[in-house]
Amino acid sequence: MRIPLTLAAALSGLLLLAACGDSPTPTPSPTPTPPRQETLTILYWQAPTVPSAYLSSGNKDTDASAVTLEPLAKYDPDGNLVPALAAEIPTLENGGVSEDLTSITWTLREGLKWSDGSAMTAEDAVFTWRYCTDEATGCTAEAAFDGIASVEAVDSLTVRIAFDAPASYPYKAFVGSGAPIISRAQFAECAGAAAAGCHAQNNAPLGTGPYRIVEFTPGEEAIYERNPFYRSAAPYFDRVRIIGGGDAISAARAVLESGEADYAWNLQIDPGLLADMEAGGRGKVVSAFSSLVERIVVNQTNPDPVLGDDRSEYLDGENPHPFLSFHPIRKAMSMAIDRERIAVELYGFAGEPACSLIVGPPKYVSSANDACLTQDIAGAQRAARRERRARYGRRRRARAQRRTPPHRLPNLHQRHTPSHARDDPRLVARDRRRDGDRPPQRERLLRRRPGGRQGSVAAQVLRRRADVRLRLGHRPAGDAVRLPLQTHPRSREQLGAGERRPLVRPGVRRPLRAPGADTGRAGAGGTSQAAERPLRARLLPDPVGESGNGFRARRYAPGRPHQRLGQRYVEHRRLAAVRKRRPGKPPGTA
Repeated sequence: MRIPLTLAAALSGLLLLAACGDSPTPTPSPTPTPPRQETLTILYWQAPTVPSAYLSSGNKDTDASAVTLEPLAKYDPDGNLVPALAAEIPTLENGGVSEDLTSITWTLREGLKWSDGSAMTAEDAVFTWRYCTDEATGCTAEAAFDGIASVEAVDSLTVRIAFDAPASYPYKAFVGSGAPIISRAQFAECAGAAAAGCHAQNNAPLGTGPYRIVEFTPGEEAIYERNPFYRSAAPYFDRVRIIGGGDAISAARAVLESGEADYAWNLQIDPGLLADMEAGGRGKVVSAFSSLVERIVVNQTNPDPVLGDDRSEYLDGENPHPFLSFHPIRKAMSMAIDRERIAVELYGFAGEPACSLIVGPPKYVSSANDACLTQDIAGAQRAARRERRARYGRRRRARAQRRTPPHRLPNLHQRHTPSHARDDPRLVARDRRRDGDRPPQRERLLRRRPGGRQGSVAAQVLRRRADVRLRLGHRPAGDAVRLPLQTHPRSREQLGAGERRPLVRPGVRRPLRAPGADTGRAGAGGTSQAAERPLRARLLPDPVGESGNGFRARRYAPGRPHQRLGQRYVEHRRLAAVRKRRPGKPPGTA
């Protein structure tokens, strides 16, 4: 999936007037007019809440900070590193990267100044590292500094970064818009727990970029002006405004119809509606293909609410998802999806099908998974059948069957709700029906991304409360799109050894009820002799089942043929197919 930008077409004309005659009359020269102030207006309908890459709640905040804050280096469209605050890119050849790959040394440009005129030094980089790695700060870009043992200022223009172990790719810290350098003098009192309360510093950070922020209203507007201390030639625009509010459709109208804005961000709306707006001639739609990928994230841990605090916890691999942890099932789901149709019908010019999370630059894109570009319903059905036969299809393997929790399994999809995404799960559900599977029993709508910096850790804990989630965005620094869900009651570290509930509960032994028992009342025929025997409930993969989640609930008890109770299949086999009888025990007993 690629993000479209809407560009307003600005036409300017210069009319030259000249008087002609045999004897021209001198005219007084006109009074010079002051140059016009050029202002660039960018509409982010999800407006930035804080212009800080380290306290951000999404790309909208990082983009707002990138107007004024800079890293040591950044990437060009071809994926090559380009110096920003650094004089050059450190390599093995120039000695900037040590031969054992345990350190990297950056040299700053000379004469760098903050937007208040003070000098920038290597000490600012050291402070930035300490600021973000302090757990109390709540830094959302902490992943950029993983594996770093120390950051030191060799001199005023030299920064040396030492790693815990040899780093195969040492260009993470202070590289890219997600890890810029901030002013030590401005944020000296804002590290740790004090970071959240430093509103003046967070909303107006000093920068080294082409613009400096002069006014910021969280969730509404950010205004920038030219930075008089910028090292290069003055930028073209005198001022930059980032405004927010509305939705994707109103943002498109503001550019293509009313002309209130010059650019609008992330216009993922119906392609036909966008084309109709563009036909008016006031603006143009431009697609900028980036690294953003919309994908389906599969939860491989058990999200069942019955597990309480162990819900969606990894727990050293002891809490797998009852069916999505099986690779053939995930592969069948992928084979059944028509990616081409989703891209064409829902995204139009702004989307293209992809089979990899790395979609650019082209030289880094792998073609190993391109088979997913072609929908294969028959192959998906075969894969699901093979998995079912391999795990559950033969009696000799019945005793080795995986024990799964004997409670009902939900199949919950989570998704954001811009207009383009509302049909994504519907097309996927249609393909799952053709695969023989069933669409999700429930869908949770994520109305908006959370505002404020605290959308970080708490939201990360809860991002796997569903079986499947539609997710957008890929950040090199590891900053993921966050969900506006409630805070997790207890983290994994807070769970004591004796507080965890059993991950796999023992089989429930209860009498087999006649038809009608699922509704809380006995059937007209009462219960039979076999219906009084104990049974064990299991969940088996069933692409054509009726449970709504691709699984069929079966109950095993001895001596009864296959029958249907309510909406659940009940198949009875001899107890010997499930476990060995104990000597001296009558059939049908433990």
